[in-house]
Amino acid sequence: MVALTCFGTIVAGVRCDGHVYYARLPVKGYFRIQDFFASTRPFGTPLAPICLQYFLTVFALVAFPAEDAFNFLVDLLSYPNLVGFYFTIAYYVTGKSQVFHAAIAIGVWLLRRRRILVGLAPSKYRARNINVFIYLLSALFLLIMPWVPPEPGHGDVSFWYATYCVAGLGVLALCGVYYWIWIVFLP
Repeated sequence: MVALTCFGTIVAGVRCDGHVYYARLPVKGYFRIQDFFASTRPFGTPLAPICLQYFLTVFALVAFPAEDAFNFLVDLLSYPNLVGFYFTIAYYVTGKSQVFHAAIAIGVWLLRRRRILVGLAPSKYRARNINVFIYLLSALFLLIMPWVPPEPGHGDVSFWYATYCVAGLGVLALCGVYYWIWIVFLP
């Protein structure tokens, strides 16, 4: 039963993420090779995005020792749960990053400050500063704690315990480089 549930989740994730991230976004012009990814030929489905999703998922599963692959991917999902869209490149993740949770909390305060400087009235729907502060603290806690080494013999993988942290932040850095090339350098 567990295997069938996992299989169904994987199939749904590959189909949904392949369609949304690789088929709908190219239609809007977010990728350089948008004609290839936006095509629904020959079967009326986004075959190229689904195949890309499949091969990258298989790569993520094959790249690590069998006993560690599952734990690594679960860890990778949880730490920075990296940026839904960005980390679909390596695994179909549909979450938000703690990096972005922290940025949202800081952004709330920056937007409030800008509204005051411009002379706009405060919004009717406001989160209390204490709530935003607690939200920021929880995001920072979830970013920092995975770097603290576990007690000897209590790690869930046979390789370095923070590999998933480095992998997640590395993907985020690659996405930043891609953004810089696409938005700043090329135009």
